[in-house]
Parts: sequence; C-alpha cells; structure tokens
Amino acid sequence: MRLWFACTLIVLPVSVVSGQEPVAVPARLTLEEAVALARRHNPTHLQIVNDADVAAAEVRQNYGSFVPTLDVSTVTGTQWSRRLSTFGDFGEPLERPQPVDLETSNASYSISTGMTLFDGGRMFANLAAARSGERVAESEIANDANVMRAQVSRAYFAALRADSLVRLEEQLLASAEEQVRITEEQFRIAAAQQTDVLGARSDVAAKRRSLGSAQAEARKARLDLLEQMGIRGELSFELASPLPEITDPSSLDLDALVAQALASSPAVLAAAARLRQAEKQASASHGSRWPTVAVSGSYSRGSSESGLFDAWGRFDHDNQFASLNLNVSLPLFTGFQTSATIAQAEAAADDARQAERRQRILTEKEVRSAIIDLRNAHESLLLAEEQAELSELRVELAQEQYRAGVSTMNFTNLQQIIQLNEQAQRQALEARFTFQNALILLEEKLGGTVTPSS
Repeated sequence: MRLWFACTLIVLPVSVVSGQEPVAVPARLTLEEAVALARRHNPTHLQIVNDADVAAAEVRQNYGSFVPTLDVSTVTGTQWSRRLSTFGDFGEPLERPQPVDLETSNASYSISTGMTLFDGGRMFANLAAARSGERVAESEIANDANVMRAQVSRAYFAALRADSLVRLEEQLLASAEEQVRITEEQFRIAAAQQTDVLGARSDVAAKRRSLGSAQAEARKARLDLLEQMGIRGELSFELASPLPEITDPSSLDLDALVAQALASSPAVLAAAARLRQAEKQASASHGSRWPTVAVSGSYSRGSSESGLFDAWGRFDHDNQFASLNLNVSLPLFTGFQTSATIAQAEAAADDARQAERRQRILTEKEVRSAIIDLRNAHESLLLAEEQAELSELRVELAQEQYRAGVSTMNFTNLQQIIQLNEQAQRQALEARFTFQNALILLEEKLGGTVTPSS
C-alpha cells in the first residue's frame, strides 16, 4: 500500500481577524474544527447570520401593533414684544409716549395613546408573514452553513491532496536518486554509458523541480483553506483528519436519496420558507380592502403666565384638556393602488411557488447527477489504483533486469517505464480525491451524510 496520504507540519498558529481577538488555529486541525472556525469567522456566513436579528426585530415590531402606542410630550415657550402704538375706543391708532414691553411664558404637558381595533386582519397576517420571514432567515442560515461546510471540506481535502502530492514527489525523488546510484554502478562496470548517468542526474533535477512546485501548491492550498475559514495570514498546521474509507456507491438507493434530498435539503427548505412568507404577505395585502377602526385618546395640562419664565416647570396648571376619538376609515377609491398592491403580492407568491417547484426539480436532478459522478469516480479510482499497482510491479521487474544487464532493458527503456509509473501514481492520487469531492458534492445536495444501504 502506498504511503501518499500522510501530512506534515507543526506549531500552534495564531491569526488576527480584523476587529476581533486573535484566532488560535489548532496545530492538528481536524475537518470538524475547520468547519467550526468557518462558522465563527467566515465573513459571508456571518453576514447571513445577521439577517436573523433583523427578522426577529420585525416579528417584535408586528407584535407591537397589537398593543396601544403611548406618547408623552412637553412644550414650553417664551414671548417678548414691545409696542409703541395702541388703538382708541373707536379703533383709531394712538401713539404711546413710552413703549410697553409685554412678557409672557407658557408650558404644557400631554400624554396620548392610540390603538388599532380592526384592520381587516392585516395585523394578524403581517405578524404571520414576519414569523415566516424569521423562518426564512433561519433556513437561509442553514442553507449557507451547508454550502459553507462543503466549501471548507473541499478546501480541506485539497490541502490534504497537496500534502499527499508532496509526499509522492518526495518518494519519486528518492527513487530517482536511487536510480542515479544504480546507473553509476552500471557505468563503472561498463554496463551503462555516460549519457545514461547524465540522463539519470537530469531526471533527479526534474524531480526536485516538481517537488518544489508541489510544496508551493501545498502552501497555497492552506491559504485557500484559511480563506474559507475567514482567517488571515499564512499559518502552518497539520491536517489531522484522514481521508474517509472508500465505500462502494453501487449499494446506494437512488430513490431513497432523492426522497431524502427533497425532504431535508437546506436549499429546498429555504425555498419552501420563502414560499410560505410570500403567501402570508399576499394574504395581508387583501386586508387593505377592509375598513380600519382605531381609537385614540389624549390628556394635557398647560398655562400661560405674564413673566418670561414663570410658566416653566409648573405642574399645577389649571388649563386641562382630554379627548377620546374613534376613527373609522374605509378606502373607497385609492386610484387603483389597492388593486395594484394585491396583484403584486399575489404575483410574488406565485413566483415563490414556481421557484420552490423549480428548486425541487433542480435538487432531484443534482442528486441523480451527483450519484452518477460518484459511481463513475469510484470505478475510475479502482482502475487507477489497479494500474498504479501493476505499474509499480513493472518498475521493480524492469530495475531488476537493468541491474542484471539484460540486453533488452537499457536505460532508455527503463526511464520510459519509470515515467509511466509516475504518471500512474499521480493519476491514482487524483482519482482518490476526485472520488472524495464527488462524495462531498452529493452530501451537499442531500444536506446530510451518505449512508450506504445494507
């Protein structure tokens, strides 16, 4: 069995998330820990999580329409004027020998309340729509968490694949260095030519270049994983979760998986929640045709004094006023605005209904397509591993023949066989992770793990 799927690296890394406390990434990072970090720090996911607070506030706002409003106000004022003229008994203007200054002040305090008694059921429908909006926000968060988990899983296994490729390139480099030693021994006994030695050394240089490229890609893969987790910087850590065991997807019940997806896929549940919200909003719009009955009342006290500030701060005012009002309004004609509002709400509900239906069709198609890809990836993986094992055996046999000086096995033939083996090993590695990505895609569409049928 080849040892490609080992990982390296070290130290407890710490990253600083902008505006937050430093984030500690475990030195041995598991897939579940990576997903948990993404839920706490991924900016896109946190933006969607914030929508839940807005939806909850809208629910509280609609509950508030069932209780009376209450307002308290106070008004104070000061007036000053100077008069140089007045009027006589018959309204004729008269000049005053001295100007007269008039100083007055006033103050009033009032409390008012109001409540809607009937509005055609719109308060209840709006509350139901707001509560549906809260469920929409929750379903959107669950759907994004499902998508984010798949993205983090892909990034995690891409980093694991990059580490595995580094390990493979190290093995190929060690094999090429051993081939240089063998070729030099063959050259010393005149069983190989100088060009063969140079060719072996050139192959070592090529392997070192491939190893350097693989190591660079491994660092970039870790950066991609950190980005998915919402963490800055370039950190060193070990990938602690191994690749899951390979299971034969031919045992999967296709119809059962489709039924599971239609019942529990976060994308389907989110579309269904949006449909319920649109239906509640359409129901609320019909209430605009009904009359509205509201009651309101107020009480106030106030006074006016001759001094500039004499009325300020007084609560023993003699002037009092109280009112109780019943307001009934019926929208007889609003320039067709009511009809337009209802039509728009009903059209939005029908759009949401078609969107929910489309999502169910799309989900079923995606699940069936993902199962096809998974089965094909499994078959390709088995063939690639078989080819890699046979190729390894062929290399061992060719090397033995080369050492033995078999005339039909010269250096050029051996190098061709080695290169074919390297290609087979890389293809087997790619096939393993192609299968894993196909499994991740299927689980993303299902919104849960895949359990093979017994």
